[in-house]
Amino acid sequence: MNSWLTVALLSGAVCFSIIVLTYAFLFSKYRTRFLSLWAAAWLCHAARNVAILFNVTFGPFQGLLLVEQLLVLGTASFLLWGSIEYSGRTIGRKFLIPLGLTAAWVPAAVLLAVPAPWFYIPTYFYFAAAQIANGLVLLGMSPKSGVGGRMAGWSLVLWGLHHLDYPFLRPVAWFAPWGFLIGAALGLLSALGIILVYFERVREELAQSENRFRSLFHSHDAPFILLDPDTGRIEDANEAAANFYGYTIGELRSMDISMINTLSP
Repeated sequence: MNSWLTVALLSGAVCFSIIVLTYAFLFSKYRTRFLSLWAAAWLCHAARNVAILFNVTFGPFQGLLLVEQLLVLGTASFLLWGSIEYSGRTIGRKFLIPLGLTAAWVPAAVLLAVPAPWFYIPTYFYFAAAQIANGLVLLGMSPKSGVGGRMAGWSLVLWGLHHLDYPFLRPVAWFAPWGFLIGAALGLLSALGIILVYFERVREELAQSENRFRSLFHSHDAPFILLDPDTGRIEDANEAAANFYGYTIGELRSMDISMINTLSP
């Protein structure tokens, strides 16, 4: 069964490394703060899989256990922070105080050799609470027509709830591989959903920008014609252009620029 656990962890590390590269590419193109925070979260999660893999294969090592728990906190915190930034809000004490307390617990618990499941409970309960809150943030921002917000929101909520069983079921040999696979599936759905959330916003902003342009285009007193630069076909015209050239807008849309006079008839 340990071999199945190794496969599950290795698969998770590879998949989330690809997710990190995807988010890093998006950040390099769009340069938004929340994309960098989300990328940092998935980097922490991929590294956490590697840390557990090394501990399972070569350990256990107390140092790797410490690193693993801190990476869990990093994943949860950066994901929630990114979503809060995406929503236009800022991080407050309600976020920082539990993070600080849980981060302080990890090295103290390692030094005191706190046994499972008590060692894991603060870390994974923090992760669960952060991802449930994260999911609710994205669900609250999701438009009725949007798929990404609902996909990411519910995946994050389920991913958070799934982590509540980690302190108790992680030592169960037969369940551990399935637990990591379930977690990886929910994590991947969350990562893909967040990408959809972002591009749904980009699409909405582009649509709003196009609507503003068209409103200005059609309401302006000056004659405007929109041309296809390759063919010279008239794609659109405003009422002022129709009045100027003596054609209806529908007629202008069926014409080539060379077919109309450059002066008013």
